Amino acid sequence: MVGLTDQTAVTFNDIVKFEESLKCTIVVFYRGDKDRTHCKFQTEGPKRDKTVFLFLFKNHYYGIKNLKGFLGPPYVCEHCYTGYSSQWSHSCTGHCYVCLDPSCTLDEFKPIFCKDCNKTCRTAGCHSRHKKQTQRSSDIASNHDLHKKCVDCQLSYYTPKSSADKTHKCAVKKCKTCKEKLPSASTADGEKHLCYIRVLPKETEHNDNIVFYDFETMAGADGVHAPFLVSIKTLAGEIWVSEGTDCALQFLTHFRRPKLKNATFIAHNAKGFDSYLIINAMLEQGLKPSLIMQGSKVIYFTDQDFGQKYIDSLSYLSMRLAAMPKALGFEDKIKGYFPHSFSSKANLSYIGPYPPAHCYGIERMTTDEKSDFFTWYETVRTGTFNFQKQARLYCKKCGHSCPGSHFISERVSRRDRS
Repeated sequence: MVGLTDQTAVTFNDIVKFEESLKCTIVVFYRGDKDRTHCKFQTEGPKRDKTVFLFLFKNHYYGIKNLKGFLGPPYVCEHCYTGYSSQWSHSCTGHCYVCLDPSCTLDEFKPIFCKDCNKTCRTAGCHSRHKKQTQRSSDIASNHDLHKKCVDCQLSYYTPKSSADKTHKCAVKKCKTCKEKLPSASTADGEKHLCYIRVLPKETEHNDNIVFYDFETMAGADGVHAPFLVSIKTLAGEIWVSEGTDCALQFLTHFRRPKLKNATFIAHNAKGFDSYLIINAMLEQGLKPSLIMQGSKVIYFTDQDFGQKYIDSLSYLSMRLAAMPKALGFEDKIKGYFPHSFSSKANLSYIGPYPPAHCYGIERMTTDEKSDFFTWYETVRTGTFNFQKQARLYCKKCGHSCPGSHFISERVSRRDRS
């Protein structure tokens, strides 16, 4: 029909060919890789009597029979095809906010000022339509009766017909520079706003919207690690803990909220372990994080809906967590010891003798670390081991007690400011 075969991919450049052949306007809705809302493509040609709406998905075009049902909002503009929830909230060159008639903007502009509502109508027809009484949800009223414009603050306001008090109070306007109240248009002549430049607020050294976290996991029969505990502490000192096999999902439910918009989440060796637990939970919920990879490792990813960033503290302090106290001048031990190979679904509620020494990964310890471990192990091996209690204590130490936290938070804050 337009010189394309059945196997030829149709691009946006080909839309104009179909418009000319079918004598109609074609509007294509689609969603980009990083877009959460629909995007729209429309040619710049003249608008025709008939309009066809299509949805592009995975290189296929699907017809849209009901645009309002497809987009969702109760109203759709007949000029720009944008959905909106209130007739008074939409603004475009083809929408008349006075009479709300889609054809009003097609008439030649001959303004008429309405003294009753203080609005400027585009034409005599617009003036008549905005005074026409129509059936509302529970009453009969006109746009002229319900929506008026204030000559002082130049804002439109709603006056319910059933309300006895229809007095409009102008919103207080403030200077964008000094934040002081501006005199209104009705203020006596001679009064002018005397502006001064405010002192800039002192920039804090650290960003309190930083969260340190750590997961504890158990290996299944297939060798896949599943989380059973997560412990979090914010830079402001707030602590949150979640237990259970759904703790990664609970983590997302708790922290994906406006209060923590643009927050930064930090874990040690996140690129080698913790990041994948959160990413997997995101994918299960249909979320699409944006990843920055280094080979097969995720060194940085973001949750674009809330602007949240996930980073690895190894990017700032490239050493093992156990080595930080000595490197940074701290005498206390940070992580302690935990029998990771003893972690399993069957042992989540274990209370009994301490697990054997080989469960603590002694084969990966240096000679000095192994000596320190056995010195500690001799003091506890005859005691009672409570798996849940020890897991919480170990996870808390790992996630909450990073000695480089203030150094890392300062570096993160500098990066965000730049």
